[in-house]
Amino acid sequence: MSDLITRKELVEKLCEKIQVKIPTLFEIWHQCGYDESMISEYSKTVDHHIEDLIVDMISEAENRKCAIIHEIKMTSKKIKAMEVELDIDGSCDNTPAERLIEVAAILQKKLKSLEKVKDQRISQSKKLLAREAKVCEALGIPPLSLVKNVPSEEELTQFESNLAKQEAELIAHKTTFKEMRLAIMAMMNEMSHVPTHEFERLVCDDYENFIFSTSNMKKLRELHSDIEEQLRAAKEDAKNKRQELVKLWKFLDIPEKKCREFLAIHSGYDIPTLNALQKEIKRMQELRLENISKFIIKLREDLQHWWEVCKLSTEERDEFRFFNSQIYTEDMLKIHEIELERIRHHYEENKKIFDLLEKWEETWGQMKEIQRRSEDPDRFHNRGGQLLADEKIRKACNKNLPKLVNQLKEMTDEYEKKHRKLFRVYGLTVDQYIEQEYENQKAELEKLKVETVARKLISSDSSNKSMAKSPKKSPRKNLTTLNKIINIGDSTNSMDKYEQFQEHLEQREDLRSTLLVETIEPHKIKRKPATPIKPSRKHSPNTPAGTPGNRDLSTPKITSTPRTPRLTPAPSMRNIENNF
Repeated sequence: MSDLITRKELVEKLCEKIQVKIPTLFEIWHQCGYDESMISEYSKTVDHHIEDLIVDMISEAENRKCAIIHEIKMTSKKIKAMEVELDIDGSCDNTPAERLIEVAAILQKKLKSLEKVKDQRISQSKKLLAREAKVCEALGIPPLSLVKNVPSEEELTQFESNLAKQEAELIAHKTTFKEMRLAIMAMMNEMSHVPTHEFERLVCDDYENFIFSTSNMKKLRELHSDIEEQLRAAKEDAKNKRQELVKLWKFLDIPEKKCREFLAIHSGYDIPTLNALQKEIKRMQELRLENISKFIIKLREDLQHWWEVCKLSTEERDEFRFFNSQIYTEDMLKIHEIELERIRHHYEENKKIFDLLEKWEETWGQMKEIQRRSEDPDRFHNRGGQLLADEKIRKACNKNLPKLVNQLKEMTDEYEKKHRKLFRVYGLTVDQYIEQEYENQKAELEKLKVETVARKLISSDSSNKSMAKSPKKSPRKNLTTLNKIINIGDSTNSMDKYEQFQEHLEQREDLRSTLLVETIEPHKIKRKPATPIKPSRKHSPNTPAGTPGNRDLSTPKITSTPRTPRLTPAPSMRNIENNF
């Protein structure tokens, strides 16, 4: 509607101007004296001029229109090409417009926006490619680069993600390299090792040019492992050399002060120290050859010690037939060293069994001592709580001994499964050894009981000699009977003799106690006017109290004397076995 108004106004303005200017033109023509034909020609000329001007303007406007249309077409083509290159879908960005110049302006704006995106992507890709080139050079791998000159947003994102992984890998390799390099240099310094190979020099000296490739990192780890193994071997070698030196010094009686000084000076495990240790070992070995007989004798002393520690039987010790050899050579020395090392290895390998066996022997020793004291007739005169302490120890031993035996059984079974041979103690299996100890203790207890009863019998006979009235049987006859009972060489066993002895005691009423049992009436004995003396309440365990032979007649008569109990019979074999 606005265009119509504009066109109408233009026509009106032109008409007004023509209406004003044409009369003036005609008046000028009349004043010039032009005739009608000339004025007609000039009028036509004016008409042509006006028409040509309008035509020219229309043509110029048409050309401008065509230029705008052409510009729109070219811009559209550029936009489409740019969208393809940038991998952008522009189908949804078409904005309808009525005027060509507006369409051209919109398209130009869109084209500039796409060009800006392209420039940003190119700049970003250049930066990423520069980073990739640096990372790939450090990692020693070829760069992947980008497939397109102007990558898409997705391609840039993927490329940047891969580049970030490579950079992380490079950082990890650099960290590993730094740690391993410091460790390698530290270990080399400990060993006084100088880099000799090209790769060692690259790691230690020219580390700034180190390429963190997969192959180089593998070589670095191998170098670290090699140096670590060399250091471990050097430490082990130094340790073995020092141990060998100590053995040599000990057997050669080298002063301890001199040994400590040498070890203090050569305390490391670098190459010079190892060379010095080896040189000293060689010197001691030469000195050992000069004193080889003394060295072998000391080795035999050590062998005897370890044989005792490992509880070897005489037969097992005799298997080493070189022990008493009088040949003193280097080979003989080596044979003794091998045997000593074998015995030590046997002890170290089975140290738990030997420790457990030693614990059992200690507990068993306590049990035997308690049983021995239990047969002592004087044990009831102890007022220091020894009986309670002994009972406590007995209970603990009875509780611990079966546990120790079970543990020994389990460990020896494991040993026998592993080595396919019996574990022996003094030539016996552990079960046989323990059973033998039990049997020996039973025999010892039986012997002790017989001896105790014999001592009491002899003491009783000696006391009866001092009595006013002689016993029915003479002491000589009692001793003869005793000898028959306790004769160890008799064909019967100890238990049969002990039972016979118990029966003999039951038949002898006069030997049941060392005290004379009697009741003295007060009116049968005349008292002396002397002051009565209070009888002693304490008596020696073996001294009878109140026998006629040694009682003072001035003492008041005893109206009631408690009867002394018979000798306590020894415990039966069943009780003895329960104690085990």
